[in-house]
Amino acid sequence: MRAALSRRSFLTVAAGAALVAACSSTKPGEVAKDGSVTVKHIFGETKIPAPPKRVVSAGFTEQDDLLAIGVVPIAVTDWFGGEPFGVWPWAQPKLGAAQPVVLNLNDGIQVDQIASLKPDLIVATNAGLDQDTYTKLSAIA
Repeated sequence: MRAALSRRSFLTVAAGAALVAACSSTKPGEVAKDGSVTVKHIFGETKIPAPPKRVVSAGFTEQDDLLAIGVVPIAVTDWFGGEPFGVWPWAQPKLGAAQPVVLNLNDGIQVDQIASLKPDLIVATNAGLDQDTYTKLSAIA
C-alpha cells in the first residue's frame, strides 16, 4: 500500500475535486494557501487538512475513483459480484498487493467497523448517507 500521496498528487486531486464541485455546485471546493482542501456538499463542508494516509471507501464505487488517482483504500465496499477485496478486474493492478477490509452495506454503513480502522478520510459519495450517519462518520474522520 502506498504510504501517502505526494503534495503534487494531493493538489492534483484537490484541483480535480474543485473542478467536480464547480461542475455540480455554485460553490466549488478550493485549495487553500496552506494546502488544505475544503469540499462543499449536501451536509455542509469538509476540510481535508493534508494528504490522507488511511482512506476508507464507504460507498458502492468510490474505490475505483480512489485507485484511479493512486489512493489505495484501507477498506472498500463490496457492491456486486464478490470480486476479491471488492475491486473489479480493471482496477486490480492499481490495488497491487493491498488487501483492504471489505465492508458490507446490507445493514447500512458500518460506522463502528469504520471507526476501528482509524481512517483520516472517509469517502462515501455513493453510500446513500443520511444526516445522522454523516455526523457519526464526521466524528471519526
